[in-house]
Amino acid sequence: MAGAKKKGAAGRTGQQKRSKQEAEQQTEQLETQQKKQQQQQQQQKQQKQQKQQKQQQNKQVGGDGAPAAKKAATTPAKATTAKGANTTTNNNDKKKTNSNNKKKANTGSKQKEKVTEGSASTEDKSADEIVVSMDADRPLSRKEKRKAKRQQQQQQQQTEEQDVQDDDDVDDGDVAEHGDGDDDDEDDDAHDGLDMSDVALHPKLARLTQLQTKKKSPSWTNRQRTLVFSSRGISFRVRHLLSDLRALLPHSKKEVKMERKDRLGETIPEICEMRNCNNCLYFEMRKKRDVYLWVSKMPHGPSIKFYVTNIHTMDELRLTGNCLKGSRPLVHFSKEFDQSPHFRLMKELLFQSFGVPKDHPKSKPFVDHVVSFYVLDERIWFRHYQVVWKPKGKLGRDEETRLVEIGPRMVLQPIRMFEGSFGGPTLWKNAEYEPPRPLKYKGAEAVVTHRKPQHQQQPSD
Repeated sequence: MAGAKKKGAAGRTGQQKRSKQEAEQQTEQLETQQKKQQQQQQQQKQQKQQKQQKQQQNKQVGGDGAPAAKKAATTPAKATTAKGANTTTNNNDKKKTNSNNKKKANTGSKQKEKVTEGSASTEDKSADEIVVSMDADRPLSRKEKRKAKRQQQQQQQQTEEQDVQDDDDVDDGDVAEHGDGDDDDEDDDAHDGLDMSDVALHPKLARLTQLQTKKKSPSWTNRQRTLVFSSRGISFRVRHLLSDLRALLPHSKKEVKMERKDRLGETIPEICEMRNCNNCLYFEMRKKRDVYLWVSKMPHGPSIKFYVTNIHTMDELRLTGNCLKGSRPLVHFSKEFDQSPHFRLMKELLFQSFGVPKDHPKSKPFVDHVVSFYVLDERIWFRHYQVVWKPKGKLGRDEETRLVEIGPRMVLQPIRMFEGSFGGPTLWKNAEYEPPRPLKYKGAEAVVTHRKPQHQQQPSD
């Protein structure tokens, strides 16, 4: 430790000596420069004096070739006055040079005193200069780079703000000159065709304009979005079915469960408008047993109400099929959908709600699964399959395609079709539909209980 302290003290003394030597050298250089300047000034003055004397001699000589003696005799007083003026100017110049020399000597002595008195300050300054020279050679650190970037950004912002202020001032001046009236509209129409790309904008406004000018994919023309949600009081099975359908449809959107007391025809169209959805799949559960599905086209309809049975989710089935999440499905319908008008309308509604638009931002450009709808016993059977391509065999057979079920499953029994969304005049009604009734189990058989009307009931004795 003692050796380290000695080395530190020796280094400091060496730096102090160097700083003193540099200060002395600087003072010597200043003195030499001052002397050179004084000499140059004296030479210039002498040259000026010589020129003046020559000019005076030339003036004394006559323009007609007369001898100089006659002119000197005629004008003796002028010559004496010129000589007196030259002597006075020379004396004044000498006095000025002496005073300047004294001032410079005084300033040099004062500088020496300052150097001797404030040696510590000069030492610090010389050390700082040495450090600066050493820092200029080394590379910049991360903090220094960040500071430099911040300074550049601040300068850019200041320049942009100044440009904006200048533009505002110019605009105000134009308004004051031209005034208000119908001419402004004409000027605006004329400026609409000009290129405003070179105009300086505030950085925030520039970002907004960049976001607005971003071109969306022109191929995504079918802007279909489906809202998938349910009412309160649903069972776990319906909740899992909702999650499976949302995973199956990349263009679907979520929403919080709706209260049962709310009116469907008033609240759901507002929600779809807020969520920017064109279609809606709304699951409703009553008596903790009966599940109903509303498929509606927003905001003006039509809409269909289904009674849902035989629900089986993907977690429950555990099937071997699998597909890429977010890929576009093929929507398949059986031939029976084209035989009657009400099934055609159901086909169109189901296709628009389950069909994923082309080039949707959340979809993927793959086709590896099929959503199929079949009609059997006046009911619609929903199935979901994976498309599997079997490669060519050794015998040279062609490629084969197979369907492997993924899930979920459900059966939809149509009840009624409405002209509006979630209500309105009925377009079609299923005459074969019977509402579900409570069941009582006695042993292994299920008996349907019917309540008798009050006028048929007889009072008990």
